[in-house]
Amino acid sequence: MNNSAINHQGYYKYFFILGMLLFSFGLNWSMFLVSLSIIIMAASLIVKIEITKPFVSIYTKWGYDFKLLFKDPIYLILIFVFLVNLISGLWSEEKPLWIWFTRMMLPFLFLPMVMIRIGTVPRKWIHGFWLLCISSIFFTSIWILFDYIQHSQEINEFIMKGGAVKTPISHIRYSIIIACSILILMQWIVKKEVFAKKFERWIYIFLFIYFIIFIHIISVKSGIIGLYIGLFIYWTFYLLKNKKMIQWLAMIATLFILSIAAYNLVPSLKSKVAYTVWQYSEWQKGKWLYYSDIERLVSIQMGLEIVKNFPISGTGIGDIEQVTKDTYYECLNHKEIKYAHNQFIFSWAACGLLGLLSIFGLVYIAFRKSNWNFPLVLGIQGILISSFLWEMTLETQMGTCIYLYFTITSYLWMKGED
Repeated sequence: MNNSAINHQGYYKYFFILGMLLFSFGLNWSMFLVSLSIIIMAASLIVKIEITKPFVSIYTKWGYDFKLLFKDPIYLILIFVFLVNLISGLWSEEKPLWIWFTRMMLPFLFLPMVMIRIGTVPRKWIHGFWLLCISSIFFTSIWILFDYIQHSQEINEFIMKGGAVKTPISHIRYSIIIACSILILMQWIVKKEVFAKKFERWIYIFLFIYFIIFIHIISVKSGIIGLYIGLFIYWTFYLLKNKKMIQWLAMIATLFILSIAAYNLVPSLKSKVAYTVWQYSEWQKGKWLYYSDIERLVSIQMGLEIVKNFPISGTGIGDIEQVTKDTYYECLNHKEIKYAHNQFIFSWAACGLLGLLSIFGLVYIAFRKSNWNFPLVLGIQGILISSFLWEMTLETQMGTCIYLYFTITSYLWMKGED
């Protein structure tokens, strides 16, 4: 029996569908639903349900699953991210913090196994999950937009002081979900992949334009920059592959015009840009504390200092907090800290060369040659990987789940059955 036949029969697909529906629905507002979805899918890796006695039993075909691990490097690389954090506990003195980070990384262990077990799925499943995710974030965005319209002056002034528009989860993570959703909608519009009725295309066009405007209104730099990177990668591979150089140049001009127009037409974005420029003028005067962007740069500098002291093994993930405190105090005579806001540097500082290698592994599976025929996958990965440059994306629960959600669903979509 082939892998597809095994995975599409019986109980397992129902666990997968239920888990992914909860994952998709809660991703932009509920860590509880996201955690529940992962627990459901993880449980299905162990428990087997049948219609005959004993009805419930323990799954025992682990040897078969282990062989499938080697069919695609994506499985091993994702699991390797978890194992690196787990292993770093061997030289961590602060075991509670090591346990906390390791627990947060468990989706990197469970979800690749879910991918192996589910095998190939119909693309309509993935479209359904994405549509639920987009619908959910649309409704939460309506509340945010309504609040912004009611208090636009106060919110713009708050942004000018380094604040952010209030969102159900971290505004940075929220904006990354919106950016990925925009690319998915664009794919549907361009490829006409999911239209059952003609009017659906107009709904997706409306949502595409709406989210383009909305992401500029909430003015989160990580999301906006990630979006432009994703759009650039998508259209570069889509157009240059078909030798459409003129259209490619027109795309670049369009992105440039869009950014200029957004700056001039969206007050919150103009406030964000003004605050960013002002911060750097303050940095030139030697000021950095309580300036969000400059604190990020300082955190990266401190991360590099840690790397200099622990270049091979890292501090051990459990000891990264104490070593960061010591480094801030020694270099800046300051007690308030931030972890290095760069995933490459943080992983290197905490887990050594193995940590750095694991993140480069994620870059590899994002842009490997087998993905080049799928601009949507490349664009989504461009958004996710770009966030690694100014965020420690994978060191928060929601950041880890957002990365894995879009990586796994886009992979299953790429390999899916029409």
